[in-house]
Amino acid sequence: MKRALVIPIFAISALMSGQESLSCDSLERWAPREARWWKELQRATADWDLSLEIQTRWEGAVCEAALELERIAVRRAEAEARNDAALADSLSALRAEETAIRSARNAQLLASLPLEWWPAMQEVLDPPKPAVLHFGVHDRMKCEVCVPGAE
Repeated sequence: MKRALVIPIFAISALMSGQESLSCDSLERWAPREARWWKELQRATADWDLSLEIQTRWEGAVCEAALELERIAVRRAEAEARNDAALADSLSALRAEETAIRSARNAQLLASLPLEWWPAMQEVLDPPKPAVLHFGVHDRMKCEVCVPGAE
């Protein structure tokens, strides 16, 4: 919990102190979750022939979204610290904001691509859910999911 407070506060305090805007180069330091997402997006689209302009737009969209998401993380930590009666309402409102920011970021990424690449990009942005929900108490030695080839 302490780590979640330190990183977002660093990001916001750096912006408020008049330092230059945070760059994607230091994204791992001030937004580790979004940095992992950005690296995964780069890995998934590495074999695509993307222009420098598209890559620059993507980097800007990802950094803007990461900054907004970190600001929300700070507000969430402050709300949890207050522990007031309306905590559930404020947390659900923050979750809705996060969803809206991520949707806007994904729409911005899609808008920068030609239409023929949209289906492939949709698969990268919204991967399909696993076909098997696997949980519960069961005999793991006979489970085909736990042990491939088990009978």
